[in-house]
Amino acid sequence: TVEYATSDGTATAGSDYTTSTGTVTFDPGQTSKTISIPLLEDGLLEGNETFTVSLSSPSNAGLGTPATATVTINANDTITFSASTLSVGENAAAATLTVRLNAASAQSVTVEYATGDGTATAGSDYTTSTGTVTFDPGQTSKTISIPLLEDGLLEGNETFTVSLSSPSNAGLGTPATATVTINANDTITFSASTYSVGENAAAAALTVRLNAASAQPVTVEYATSNGTATAGSDYTTSTGTVTFDPGQTSKTISIPLLEDGLLEGNETFTVSLSSPNNAGLGTPATATVTINANDTITFSASTYSVQESATSATLTVRLNAASAQPVTVEYATSNGTATAGSDYTTSTGTVTFDPGQTSKTISVPIINDTTDEPNETVTITLSNPANAALGSPGVATLTIVDND
Repeated sequence: TVEYATSDGTATAGSDYTTSTGTVTFDPGQTSKTISIPLLEDGLLEGNETFTVSLSSPSNAGLGTPATATVTINANDTITFSASTLSVGENAAAATLTVRLNAASAQSVTVEYATGDGTATAGSDYTTSTGTVTFDPGQTSKTISIPLLEDGLLEGNETFTVSLSSPSNAGLGTPATATVTINANDTITFSASTYSVGENAAAAALTVRLNAASAQPVTVEYATSNGTATAGSDYTTSTGTVTFDPGQTSKTISIPLLEDGLLEGNETFTVSLSSPNNAGLGTPATATVTINANDTITFSASTYSVQESATSATLTVRLNAASAQPVTVEYATSNGTATAGSDYTTSTGTVTFDPGQTSKTISVPIINDTTDEPNETVTITLSNPANAALGSPGVATLTIVDND
């Protein structure tokens, strides 16, 4: 046998648990017994509380370790931040965080808070702040205000933390620490989100800008990635670091282009900025470069004519250079002063240049309506080229010469 008895820690017998004493008896052969201590819910927001249960006066055995156990009553009453993260502009006067109590209390509830450096530094980016938040009876929400400082440096986004501790009459919940991000007004961007360059150009030049001159070096990394253009055949994979020396606000990136000898049409690749140092990334931080193809599909002329008595009109479509792969382009007619169905037959289709071919024809059926009328026109438009680009003229006007 062994005797046991409870005693108060921060928990109080009669309001948090029931005072319990007694004797545990191990019958011959038994090695394990349980003690049950009744708990009480007093309706107060108290935080975690403890009491102890101690063994004493053993009979037919000695006391080992541990002979005293501490019981923690975990509070359901919690204090937390309303969110684990907060973002605020660098020009803001302060960062305001909301602290919440999960239920109203009949007594005062307090919790301490303190700031801590992340990448932001107390004294230059924000003001060190400590204090106590007090929830008066019935209150469930309070705010903490952390003053921000503008140090005049181009630094990029920076962070600091605010942590809760030492709650009274309630426990700490999650999140008990909030990270505050100070969003930099100092930004690095491309001068434009899109750039165009001819296929025969040696390189594509992109401008990177810093919105304000800095008193310290500012850097940003860049890297290319494929779009419809392919690194190694259309352009050279490029990565590197752009450095703005103090006072500089504009730099250029040069991406070498490659001529693969294929008729491909316009193609694109992207260049992205990342990992800024001493400034933040603005918009656009990614630019799309279009390599304008020199390989073009056109009509042989911008105007054609045909007699009304003819059965059809023939238009020639040209590819400026022979390709090693098939090249296609779609075409479609549309009314000018002529009307489909009475003056000509609507025509749509696809022109295909097999490897080595550079000239194809389109036939538009003509309808002789025997009506005395002025000369009339039809428009034929090329679209959706594959493996080449549209050149000029990509639209032709067909005049139907009246013979009545």
